[in-house]
Amino acid sequence: MDLTVKIFVLAVGLLIITFVAVGVINRTDTLKQLKDKYDEALRGTDKDEAWEAGSAYYRSLRGNNELTVDDELTIFKEISSVMKDAEWRNDDEESE
Repeated sequence: MDLTVKIFVLAVGLLIITFVAVGVINRTDTLKQLKDKYDEALRGTDKDEAWEAGSAYYRSLRGNNELTVDDELTIFKEISSVMKDAEWRNDDEESE
């Protein structure tokens, strides 16, 4: 291989490494933002908001955008232990 081909291969390799690194950083930032939103919702009084934030966070951890039964149980336990006095919204009652 001549020098031009070697430089081209090196440049392509560096671009691939850069794209992978940026993807990892973006995923990490997204997870942190979702975790922060969930933690903030747990400090509030709206269990439904906490459930939505927790669901989004745990879905992102899975990578396939689906919650497992264990995820749902974990979210329920976290919400129940932190928000003992808060009530779940009943959307049927609110619409009346």
